[in-house]
Amino acid sequence: MSVTPLQKALAWFGERDEMGGFLTVGKELFAGWEPKRCCRAPHREDREASFSVYRNEREEWRFKDFGTDEQGGLVGFVMLAGMEEKQASRWLMEKAGVIVRGSARAFASNGARNRGERKMVVWEPHGICLGGLAAEPETLLGITGEALDEWIEGNHFLAASRDRIDALARFRGWPVEWAERLVGNHAISMPHYHGKRTVAFLVEAPEGERGSMTARKLGYHCRLKPRRGQVKAGWRFVPNATEHGQSTPALPYVIGGSQFESAKLLVITGGQWDALTFAFAAGWLGKGRHWPAGVCVIGIRGDASSNVFLRYNARFWPPAANCLILPDLDLSGMKWFLGPNSFSKRLSARCLQVAAETFSPHKDINDYYRAVRPTLEQIAEMLASHGMAVETEVAI
Repeated sequence: MSVTPLQKALAWFGERDEMGGFLTVGKELFAGWEPKRCCRAPHREDREASFSVYRNEREEWRFKDFGTDEQGGLVGFVMLAGMEEKQASRWLMEKAGVIVRGSARAFASNGARNRGERKMVVWEPHGICLGGLAAEPETLLGITGEALDEWIEGNHFLAASRDRIDALARFRGWPVEWAERLVGNHAISMPHYHGKRTVAFLVEAPEGERGSMTARKLGYHCRLKPRRGQVKAGWRFVPNATEHGQSTPALPYVIGGSQFESAKLLVITGGQWDALTFAFAAGWLGKGRHWPAGVCVIGIRGDASSNVFLRYNARFWPPAANCLILPDLDLSGMKWFLGPNSFSKRLSARCLQVAAETFSPHKDINDYYRAVRPTLEQIAEMLASHGMAVETEVAI
């Protein structure tokens, strides 16, 4: 089972003292303060001793401030010292020696880009790299409050059970090791939605200026089980305007987004599952592999997502990209080609070449992969047949 750097840090602190690390951290951040079942708050004036550090029924050490209703684990406790969650997580990892102070993904630094050095490309949606190295856990900037808590808890829930990961692998026809790697790198979560667990993927928005595009995490897109009488699963964005008073645009799921502005090949699929499956089947993701230069795989989320994708990415559009479309063999896929202003026609106006590939009688690339198990050579031949060959690098 994959263990994240933050989990390693929390385990390290848990062994430092008899209070799950709270005593050690408290001495470091709040001089003279000592955690107890009933004590004064370390971060504010407190005359009522309204703060508590305790072990819950799951044997987890927690804190609660009854004066402000703040509560949480060790990360939340560090945040009481005035840090954001990303800073607090990093502080714990640095103190535990899990990461080196000041090292921020040196393998994907701007300096390496400018010097033209061989590097591993960070997988943008989650600040991770699946080619053999895992970057430090990414704080979900732009997601706050309940949505953030649900995403983190849902990922931990999924990672804690090999049975759940096995079920996920069977559901998509993936190797178990691949599903485990995705979960361990925070690519998938199982948060609650209306009291039920649901698989979810992060949503990011491109922003910044031309030549320096960045991405901001806005929320997540969760899959709902089909209701009685329904064939297809539904999807919901969190947060959304109806339930949370804040909308999340139907942005696509992009792998390799850091290369979008200079991309030579855009592969567009009908959703997150297909994007992940194609990237794996092509040999671009997986242990010991490098993400190919100049490639982005884009999973369009529903009918509206194509319009949102073109609008949000217009100012960052690559000047010399080919595009391969992998539509679903259903009404949603057909809509990409229907009408004078179809998605495929608008792509043709922006790209050097646009080609399409379907996998009849299979509905999509994921169903095709599950049934046929195409080889890396077969995927490479398909790309080459459209004049879109990609060199896949393997770590030595």
